[in-house]
Amino acid sequence: MEHSLVFVAVIVLAVALTPDEIAQFKPRLPNHKERNTGLKAHYTLKDNGDGTLTFNGNNIPPHDTWKFPNPDGNPNEIKPVNYTMIIPNEPKFREIPLTCMPHGPVGVATTGIMIFANFADVKGCMYARDFEKLDICDGHPSPFDEYHHHYYAHCIVQPVCGEPSPIVGVAIDGIPIYGPWDENGRQLTQQDLDECGGMTDSQGRYKYIMTVDPPFFMRCFKGEIRADFGWETDKNFFCSCPYDDRMLMPPRNEDIKGEGERNDNYRSRHQRSRPKARKLERGDERRPRPDDGRRPRPDDDRRPRPDDERRPRPDDERRPGPHDKDNWRPRPDDKDDWRPRPRPDDKDDWRPRPRPDDDERGPGPRPGPKSICDFSGKSGEWAVCNDEYDKSYNLTREWSRYKQTINLAACCPKGQDCGFSCKTNNGTEPSCFVETREVYIINNKPKGWCKSTCTDTCSGSKNPTTCYQTCYKTCQTGFGDNHV
Repeated sequence: MEHSLVFVAVIVLAVALTPDEIAQFKPRLPNHKERNTGLKAHYTLKDNGDGTLTFNGNNIPPHDTWKFPNPDGNPNEIKPVNYTMIIPNEPKFREIPLTCMPHGPVGVATTGIMIFANFADVKGCMYARDFEKLDICDGHPSPFDEYHHHYYAHCIVQPVCGEPSPIVGVAIDGIPIYGPWDENGRQLTQQDLDECGGMTDSQGRYKYIMTVDPPFFMRCFKGEIRADFGWETDKNFFCSCPYDDRMLMPPRNEDIKGEGERNDNYRSRHQRSRPKARKLERGDERRPRPDDGRRPRPDDDRRPRPDDERRPRPDDERRPGPHDKDNWRPRPDDKDDWRPRPRPDDKDDWRPRPRPDDDERGPGPRPGPKSICDFSGKSGEWAVCNDEYDKSYNLTREWSRYKQTINLAACCPKGQDCGFSCKTNNGTEPSCFVETREVYIINNKPKGWCKSTCTDTCSGSKNPTTCYQTCYKTCQTGFGDNHV
């Protein structure tokens, strides 16, 4: 009897956004005025018919937000940011995914709001959720006043339990972004996704998936980025987290906090405020001033001289000034040339000397971020991007994997009216359903956390060596800094 082997190949298709998906890029509340600016959201996603999409918007949230700045740690404002992006509508997949994620938009939501990568723009490579409390729609403004999301937000679309998630955005490489419910209505977590935070559906189409468990969203680009992408490419595209944080700004108190330890002392780059002067209260003693409130002068406390209270001055009781012609004398070292002389070590060349190349300067922080992508190509060409992480840098943190029971994203049961969003200022809308599940979490921990945790866990085991090896292997991740 002959046996035949049947191989099933899954072909990943680069399928353009459909007209129905493009039609989802519209405000859920068209007449909503944002509370901080009093403005309405305006944005469009246009299919150019040449394999590209053009997105224009003002980045004003078309939904409720908090008042910014707010006392929960964010000193920034929400302001209109008019921007244009050119996104491929026919994605071109890279041979090797690009793991350097920019500190700026990696996609655009169907609400017209920017979607940033997972990390806050501060040292320590913390998730944005752990660095700061986000508003009712899981968003906040950046130090440049750009309102944005970092992971799945209920205000983008109200999910219905048991139904597939609709499209919630598009990445800058043209790959669509979907919510956490798959084609069968089951909520996905990061355990169900690949190394870039995406998956291929039953039709062979690749999608990025936004979830509510760390690391939440995209960890690399599967597709190429256009050279005419057009959004501050010189500022945002540099290799940083999760490996290297030297180009990021420190928190105000220099403390790097971990999961659930929100940094309440955050201030933006351009809002480092000065300490306020203490108000003078009733009962405070003032220093007495002589002569009826007049400010003290240098001569007030001088002891009188005999016969004359002041020393006589020559030449009509006036001291010669430095600019008086009759009193000006050249300095002995000036001679005939009064111009500034070059420094002795500069010899004949007193001009600023060029800085040595990076290789000559040795290890250490560079003067500015180096872009990982070359966007100098012509319109219609692809940017040339390369990973240039310095994985030898000591982040003093480690990325660890461990089990934890979490609440997944809330959803509205079929046939019920749950309002605009399942998330409220007081928690979760009572009519919404929340599933709990034990999942593996990847999170930022102090250096040596895996080692100490596994030592404590296996201390009472019958075979502590095997227990420790298994625990440590599970705790280690390839995501970010190496464990030591």
